Amino acid sequence: PGTNSFCSYEMEVPRQDRLPLPVSRASWPPWLSERFQFRRLIKVMLVGGSFCLTLRMFAMKLLGAMLYHPARYADDPSHSKEVAYWRNQFEMFSYQLEKIDYNVPSSSWIYRKFGVRMDDLKQRAFLLHPKQAPAGLWMIHGGNAMVATDWLDFCAARISTMSVQAGKPAFLLVDYPGYGANPGTPSPASVLVSQLAALQATLSHLVAPPKKLHLLGHSLGAAAASQLAAVLPRELSRTSHLSDLELGRLVLSAPFLSIDAMAQAIFGPRVLPSWLLWLLLAQRWNNAAWVPNAAVAGWDVSIIFGEHDEIVPTWMGNALKDAVQAKGQQCRLVTVRRAGHNDLLATAGVEYEVLMGLAPSEGAQASA
Repeated sequence: PGTNSFCSYEMEVPRQDRLPLPVSRASWPPWLSERFQFRRLIKVMLVGGSFCLTLRMFAMKLLGAMLYHPARYADDPSHSKEVAYWRNQFEMFSYQLEKIDYNVPSSSWIYRKFGVRMDDLKQRAFLLHPKQAPAGLWMIHGGNAMVATDWLDFCAARISTMSVQAGKPAFLLVDYPGYGANPGTPSPASVLVSQLAALQATLSHLVAPPKKLHLLGHSLGAAAASQLAAVLPRELSRTSHLSDLELGRLVLSAPFLSIDAMAQAIFGPRVLPSWLLWLLLAQRWNNAAWVPNAAVAGWDVSIIFGEHDEIVPTWMGNALKDAVQAKGQQCRLVTVRRAGHNDLLATAGVEYEVLMGLAPSEGAQASA
């Protein structure tokens, strides 16, 4: 060939019979096809389960951050002086203020619920009691940022204005696990176990056992009180030294309907539909179920709300009242026009005295 000519080369096209033939999955042996489908299903389940677990853990942390704001006595340098001051004040009314140290039962189930070591299941409450036999025992539960000693001024106001006919009750001021001086983690289960243990420990510190037990709770404490009220009748029947206690008043201060309802009230039902809340929420404070059951069990239920409550919608108080009445039981609902959520305890002193039976009977009938 010359210089201006060139040689052309054709690429060799592979023979079709040399290529691997595509194999349809439909033509696989049945056992191989089923194995492939099973492996894919396992992968989808693992990915979906990991996502749901992560979402649930996130929801639990978010719920804890929103619901619990535990205060610690160790962080308050004036705590000891405050307790000493109130102890002296109560002596003027022939009352004693004591610390009640007690242990919750040491079982593996309780250990898991508290989230602490077995040797850390020691709890503390405060008992304010008269020097003579008490005319009833009030068990008092605070809100999500309160500790037991926050109730001392409330109790002092009730004692100083107490009617002679009402007698002198004792007051058991409860700290939840993780609050005050207590180790542990708050939850409906751990709070309930601690309440029952505190009640049993308290009876041995009184001059004589009280005839009636009354419960008062504010906000989250209203849920703690209503849960105890719903469960306690069964516990009284099978615990010998509690069997003589009679069920008294259940006073719920600014109670929410349920955690699900509160979440929807804050974020809206479109953002958090009911089915999603059911999957995400591990802790279920449910006054909607507990309060009617407590009324049926024999508790005298009352609800008090601030008209300007900026945290818990006031319609929830009406919903709880309707739920109690739907069971054929009575329920009083008091709305305080001048109060909100956080100032209700300080503002509505007269209303609390009426609902607690510590005011003259004629005033109670007029206000209720």
